[in-house]
Amino acid sequence: MARELPRPAAVLIGALAAAGLVGYALIAHWLTVSDDRSARGYGFALGSIWLIAVAAGWASRWRWPVVVGATLAALAAWGAHRHTAWDPRWIYLIQHAGTNLWLGVLFGGTLRAGREPLITKLATLVHGELPPAIRLYTRRVTVAWTAYFAAMAGASLLLFAAGWAWWWSVLANFITAPSVLLMFIVEYIVRRLSHPDFPHASFLESFRLFGRRS
Repeated sequence: MARELPRPAAVLIGALAAAGLVGYALIAHWLTVSDDRSARGYGFALGSIWLIAVAAGWASRWRWPVVVGATLAALAAWGAHRHTAWDPRWIYLIQHAGTNLWLGVLFGGTLRAGREPLITKLATLVHGELPPAIRLYTRRVTVAWTAYFAAMAGASLLLFAAGWAWWWSVLANFITAPSVLLMFIVEYIVRRLSHPDFPHASFLESFRLFGRRS
């Protein structure tokens, strides 16, 4: 089992990560609304999607194939931009709509007959065998997350297709992350109110488990 970081180090890493996300959002928003198709614009877009792909695959057994594949794809796209004037904003669309669509499929796929809903599985890892009422609740939470990701992907595609670059960028860069946090807060409140006698995991524990496992 991985050793927990000391609290000051964990707080520092969290603060640096938050600052990095804010910085990325501001730069991505500026490049999007300015329709920057310079080498800087292409490089930032390609570098960001490369980093996301590598981070997503780093904990899997396919770590190095993912790194190599993402690197080759980024290099190919970089070479292509020198000969064609494709819009680098498509990369941000793939990041945002693609990620939400993938998560929606991931969560929704566990709702099929014979499958264990993803939130039920995460709750079982913490609490062991769950009472029927909690199993039903965690299934409903899985449905809620599936609907959220589907709605976010749909809104992203609709705004992008309509050509509303400013509004699309606001959704992708400034609304998505806070709305995910709001989902966690609302779910935690509903869970505590609807099942007050159940030994609930804390809000931060739920957030960490979601990030590690899902």
